[in-house]
Amino acid sequence: MGRTERLEQPEEFGKYQLVARLARGRMADVYKAKSHGVEGFEKTQCVKVIHPALTANERFVQTLIEEAKRSVALSHANIAQVLDLGMEEQQQRYYIAVEFIAGLDLARAMNLAAEFDHPWSQDMSVFAASEVAKALDYAHRRKDFNFNNLNILHRSLRPENIMLSYDGEVKITDFCISRAIEAVEPIDDEDIIARILYAAPEVVRGAPYTRQSDIFSLGLMLYEMLAGFHPYRADDAEEVRRRAMEGRIPPITRSADVPRQLHQILESMLVLDPA
Repeated sequence: MGRTERLEQPEEFGKYQLVARLARGRMADVYKAKSHGVEGFEKTQCVKVIHPALTANERFVQTLIEEAKRSVALSHANIAQVLDLGMEEQQQRYYIAVEFIAGLDLARAMNLAAEFDHPWSQDMSVFAASEVAKALDYAHRRKDFNFNNLNILHRSLRPENIMLSYDGEVKITDFCISRAIEAVEPIDDEDIIARILYAAPEVVRGAPYTRQSDIFSLGLMLYEMLAGFHPYRADDAEEVRRRAMEGRIPPITRSADVPRQLHQILESMLVLDPA
């Protein structure tokens, strides 16, 4: 997430009032917004306004609605709560409202640490990964009212989707968006890299997503936090794809001094065979 851009004048958007732009994304512009109720009641939320080009894709819209309906069932301390999905009538633009989290996403937090030459600590790495693991475990096991497994997967776990609040909370975002974006073709090499950089090898090869795929993605993030670099990263999209398909990652002990138990946990998350 980039720097907050406060709007010169609050913008009315359906039942919300947009007050600041938090980020410009390939899929949506993200705003800090307020909703109002009786007797001066006011609530701050995060509203993601979907780009019109995407909502022209019928499959994208249908998948977004399906996933949003399932994501509403997720209520966990480590998951950003989905509050609303709708269409603003005047502009005919779809939006998703989620809880507002005052803080930074993990990608920006790590970039700032590197920019100021302040190493990302091992304690912070383990804490962030363990909090994300709690959220994944909850989502993976979530059942409906008839005790049927909802089979909720994130499918696009990466540092940009992990929020670190100023209060010390760690929350996953975008559970309801990741599958919908698969309905849209990548627009350039940067988009391709963003989609596969944290994907499990079997997913890059075309196999279906599983719970293990989410765990592999979390393993890659933990590796990056501990080592200070991503083992697949390259400027060429095809080279990133080749590395991601092979999934061969150097032992973390070559890059960081980690306890044996942590090394074993990380290796178990990054096993090539999802079984």
